[in-house]
Amino acid sequence: MKTSKINLKDIDIVLVMNPEKDVLIRAIDYFNRNMKDHNFEYLMQNAPFDYSVAESWYQDQINEMAFRIVGITVVKEVIAVAHLRIFHGKASHTAKLGVTVDSNYRNKGIAKKICEELFIIGKASGIERVEALPINRNEPAIKLLKSLGFLTEGVASRKYKEGDNHYHDCLYMTKFL
Repeated sequence: MKTSKINLKDIDIVLVMNPEKDVLIRAIDYFNRNMKDHNFEYLMQNAPFDYSVAESWYQDQINEMAFRIVGITVVKEVIAVAHLRIFHGKASHTAKLGVTVDSNYRNKGIAKKICEELFIIGKASGIERVEALPINRNEPAIKLLKSLGFLTEGVASRKYKEGDNHYHDCLYMTKFL
């Protein structure tokens, strides 16, 4: 578990790279709290995460199937979670990016800084291509991805289902490291 400290707009944050299980459990609490408060409008997960997910996330890190960074404030509050999930076989040079920041800490450069850290780690590990799949109406995510150098390659029609019969398209966006 590697950590680094950053300060963005007077917020001190510790970035925890490939965290231990106790931090992953706190990350699950973070997701569940924000889902309950409807702060993650575009998260493709409707039901709360079960704590057993912490074990699978941890194993993914050990098996080098994913790199994960958790952003924590000085008072030990999880405020951001991001991952690069690595594909295998002939696509082992490719990873899928996921990043989310607590609504109280958005627009401060946190997501961008975390993604840049993940790209450095990913590139050093042989990842050449990073993919993201934002919902086409998630303008903040699309703006972030474009600022990081992602390009739109196409559209995934009806990829995200909201409720019983409401579908949204997603953009296929990629960046080469």
